[in-house]
Amino acid sequence: MYNRRQELILGYVKAQEKVSRKEVETYISRAFPEKNSRITILRDLELLIADGLVARTGKARGTTYHPSSRSVLLDTLDVNAYFDQDQDQRILRSESFNFDIWPHLTGLLTEAEKVELDALNQQYREGRASMTPTVLQKELERLTIEFSWKSSKIEGNTYALLDTEQLIKNHAYGAHQN
Repeated sequence: MYNRRQELILGYVKAQEKVSRKEVETYISRAFPEKNSRITILRDLELLIADGLVARTGKARGTTYHPSSRSVLLDTLDVNAYFDQDQDQRILRSESFNFDIWPHLTGLLTEAEKVELDALNQQYREGRASMTPTVLQKELERLTIEFSWKSSKIEGNTYALLDTEQLIKNHAYGAHQN
C-alpha cells in the first residue's frame, strides 16, 4: 500500500513519537540521498495523515508529527516470533484489555473491502438458508471441533483432531445424559 519511503517515515514517527518535518527530512535523506525533496516529504506526511496513521499538531515551524491512536492499533506483529518466545519473556503492551480502542476502530476497511465482505456475507446466508437442519447441525459440529482443535493447538495442546472430536462428542453426549 505504501512505498518504502512512506513506510520508513511512518516507522520513524512511531519510534520517535514526536518529530518535526525537518527531522523526518534528515532521517529520510540518509535512506534516500537522491530523492528527498521537502515537497515529497510533505506529500508523504499528508498521505499518512489522510490515512489516519499520523497526526499533526502545531503550525508553521512549530508543526510536529506523531503516531495517531489508529496507527498504534494497526501495528504489525510477527506472530511466529511472538510465539517462539517463552511466555514469561513476551512483552505485553497492557496487563488488561484496552476498552478505549473501540472509538478508534473505524475506517479499517476500504469501500471495496466492504463490498466484498457484504457479497461474501450474502453468499454465506444463501448457503445457510439452503441447508437442511441436519446438514446445518453437522456443519456447526464440524466447525466447533475444528475451531476447538486449532485454538487448543495454538495454546500448546497436543491432541489430534480426532481426539478433540472424541472429547467434544463425548462431552456433548454426556451432557445429554444428565
